[in-house]
Amino acid sequence: MLMILLITTIFMFYWLIHPLSLGLILLIQTTIVTMLVGLNSPSFWMSYILFLVFMGGVLVLVMYVITIANNELTMMNLSNFLILVILSSALSTLLYLYFLPTSQLMVSDFKFMKIKSEISMKMLTSIYTFPNFIMVLFLGIYLFYMLIIISNIVNITEGPMRSSN
Repeated sequence: MLMILLITTIFMFYWLIHPLSLGLILLIQTTIVTMLVGLNSPSFWMSYILFLVFMGGVLVLVMYVITIANNELTMMNLSNFLILVILSSALSTLLYLYFLPTSQLMVSDFKFMKIKSEISMKMLTSIYTFPNFIMVLFLGIYLFYMLIIISNIVNITEGPMRSSN
């Protein structure tokens, strides 16, 4: 189902022209990709870190575009939107019916969720045990120190990035 959403957002890239709407689609695609990575790995830690890195990049990109782009309204063409809705719903229905075996429709056993949560719990406890705890503590102190340094470097009295003419 997530792959269908990913394909739909790829199709939406063709009809959008405003940079902010493209940034929103990029944000949605990032969320979908990190969910796919998280569901296919034993723990969500890697996908969480991937999500944070991508969001940092997308936020910088959107902030840059906002400073450059004018405050114009985005008008979406209704016919293109209807084509997109019809195409994505037809594609999602076909893919859903083709790739979903009938045996999965009647599955009510959730053993895989229990196994996945046990693996995640073991990974979490191994991070906070004694030898690794010192590294986690050092990383937390380092990040807090960097937060204080960066907030002192940034001059708040300068105002926003965009000049008001």
